[in-house]
Amino acid sequence: MDEQGTRPDNAPRYRQLKAWQTSDDLAVEVYRLTKRLPRDEYWLKDQIIRAAVSAPANIAEGYGRGSNKEFAQSLVVAHGSSMKWTTFCTSYRESN
Repeated sequence: MDEQGTRPDNAPRYRQLKAWQTSDDLAVEVYRLTKRLPRDEYWLKDQIIRAAVSAPANIAEGYGRGSNKEFAQSLVVAHGSSMKWTTFCTSYRESN
């Protein structure tokens, strides 16, 4: 983005952002690991997966909005989503 907060035509796509790549890799791993949860914990599995995939989705959405301010806000929201799924995992682990 330039100083006015707009993207040049040759800007890299959101998939080339390290933050998106890392959060997407984590979401895939979280999805894989939640397959180990017991069937009666479906509600928890659903919440964990939703929060995990929300992080890369928010990064992509913010990147697509085209302004530095909105992209920065999307990173804050993505971080919050990451904190959410890690809290679900921690609570589950500590309860078992």
